[in-house]
Order: sequence, then C-alpha cells, then structure tokens
Amino acid sequence: RKTLQDLSLFEGLLHFNLLILFAAFLLNISVGWNSFPGPSEGDAATYRVYGWEYGRITEPIGVKEPAPVFAVRALKLIGVPVPVGAKILGLSAFAGLTFLTLVFLRRRYGKVAGVIGALFLAINPYAAYYAVRSPAELFPLLFFLAFWYSLEKKDFSLKNLAVAGACAALAALSKIIFLVFVLAALVLWVLEGRSAKRARFALYTALLACALTAPYLIYQNSVFGRPLSLQENLLRQWRNTAITGPIQEAPFNGGPLGPVEFMFGPGVRSSAAGFAAGLKKVFLSGLPRLAYYRIELFFGLMGLILLYMKRQWCFASLFFVFILPVAFIASVDQVLITGGIERRFYLGTFWLVCAYAGFGFQELLEVLTNLLPTGVPRPFGISTDPKGRGVPPKK
Repeated sequence: RKTLQDLSLFEGLLHFNLLILFAAFLLNISVGWNSFPGPSEGDAATYRVYGWEYGRITEPIGVKEPAPVFAVRALKLIGVPVPVGAKILGLSAFAGLTFLTLVFLRRRYGKVAGVIGALFLAINPYAAYYAVRSPAELFPLLFFLAFWYSLEKKDFSLKNLAVAGACAALAALSKIIFLVFVLAALVLWVLEGRSAKRARFALYTALLACALTAPYLIYQNSVFGRPLSLQENLLRQWRNTAITGPIQEAPFNGGPLGPVEFMFGPGVRSSAAGFAAGLKKVFLSGLPRLAYYRIELFFGLMGLILLYMKRQWCFASLFFVFILPVAFIASVDQVLITGGIERRFYLGTFWLVCAYAGFGFQELLEVLTNLLPTGVPRPFGISTDPKGRGVPPKK
C-alpha cells in the first residue's frame, strides 16, 4: 500500500509539472505580447505576395514563402489587421510547437522527457519574441515536427503518408530550406530502419512534398525568371553583407547567387575557413545566447550524446542537418550593433536542443533512481529498457 501511495505521489508531481509548464508558457507569451511589438504597418508590406524588396531602391525580386503570407492575409480578409494577425498566428504556432513537442517526446521517450523538453522551449523569451513578431519563424518548425511525428508513428497507411507529405510541404512553403531538411530526414529515417516499406513510404512522401511545393517554385520562375529567385537574392545579400559589413540598406550588386556558388564560390579553402569560423560561432555565441538560461545546453548536449550511445542516432542526427546551413552564414556580421547573425536563425537547432535536454534529464533521473535501494518505487514509474525509453516498471 505504501508503494502505491508513493507512486501516486510521483504521478501527482508529474501532473504538477504539467501545470508549471502551462503557467510558464502563459507567462512567457503574455510578457511577449505586452513587451514586444508585432510587425509595424511598414513591415506589413512583407505579407503582400508581391511585396518583398531588397532595400528600398530596387524592384521586387521575389516573393516570401507563401504559407505565413497566406495565413496572415486570410485573417486580414475577416477584418484582423496585419500586425495583430501576425502576432496571433505567431503565438498560435508557438503554442502548437510546445504542445506537439510535449506529445512527441512523451510518446517517444517518456513522460519526464516530454515535460522537461517542452518546458525548456516554453520558457525561452526569444522564442516568444519571434512568435510575437510573425509566424514566419515558427511555422516551418511546427510543420516539420508534425512531419517527423508522422514518420515516428511507423504507420505506413495512405492516410499517414498524406499527412506526412502535406506537413513536409507546409514546412517547405513556410521556409524553403526545410525542403532540404525534410529530404535529409527521410534519408536518415530510411537508413535507420533499412526496410522496403520505409523506403517506399519515404519515396512517396518526398514525391508528394516536392509536388506540393513545386507550384511556388514554378511561380517564381515564371514571374522572376528563377525558381529560387527570393532565396538566391537573399544569398547575394549575405555575400554583400560579408564583404561590406552590416550595412542595413546595402546596394544590390552582383545579381542572384546560387546556393552552390554561395557555399563554394570563394574557393574550397576560403569556404572551409568560413564554415569553420561559423561553426565556432554557433557553439560559442549563437546557441548560448539563444538558450538564455544555459542549463538546457548542458542537458541538451547530454541528451544528444546519450541518444547516440543508445543507438537512437536518427533523431540525434537532425541536429547536424539543421546546423550545417547556419554555419555557412554564422560568421557574417549581419547585426550592426552586436555583430553576428540574428538569433532567429538558431531557432531550429535550439528546438532540437530542448528536445534532447528533455531526454537527457530523464536519463539522468533514471540513473539516480536506479541507485535507490531495492523496493523503493521509481519516480514517475520510469525504468530503463534496452531502447532507452521510459517505461513503467514490471508488475
């Protein structure tokens, strides 16, 4: 009877932690709503389909990714002003990402991992700040997590394939680089399972995602002459900023710059040196600044290492998929006052750090509870199984 009472106490503590998570999230978004302004009326132009410009003296050279644009303009049709609509959608995406992080980690790794991973995300003030600014930064993360969650269900039905493909396409239509992340994630997922079912499912998902993303690329090509018009002009902006420094309204010199040319155009040696410098900045300044509380970096690194040790390397490898593109720009002094790049570029990697931190915290808790004397109940009913998941103890 005493053992059952103790277990009930531990479950009560877990439910209390869920209340803490909810309260922390509400506090974070309320502070964000009141402290950080949404997009100004001038910034509202960025939510026009044809409204993106490079500086103020050039003609429109591309369009923003359509998913956040369409969502904001849909609210505008029912009378919600663009700045308010952008804030509402951004905070809704933040809430959805936090909730889905909780559900995904809870089902995949355990109750404690879900609560702690979601809590680290929910209390981060920078996540709330970028959520208030617009949905553009959190939409791709939300849809990518929904896509990954569909894969992890290992449900090979047509319905789940449609959901995975649609979520993957929405992630890409929110930020086109996520199409690369989706394809890389599918490759990792197939290599983990190495089965014909997985390979077919991944192939059909990739084809569906590309098919749903193709109209956006075709539109850019027909109107602006290049399928990646916006993205290649942004890469030219990065190159000009690296040369001239953080000039807010730098002149447009050089024309569109393709991804391969951007990464390797200066030469292999210069590109490798720039990549190494960017990677150094990611770990020494980028992620530590975004983490804010820093302790999640400790648990995140622990969780990342433990995932590899327990052969859960597929999810762990997403960290490097997300970090590689950022390393190519991290050494650029984009921000005039502080130098470096905006912290929003680290959000994808930081979300993974929060997820790994939840897993790392749970694994540490399991190690400590295994040191308890025999007969003492394990907190939250967790124990260690060969796959590294939190599971209830055997009756």
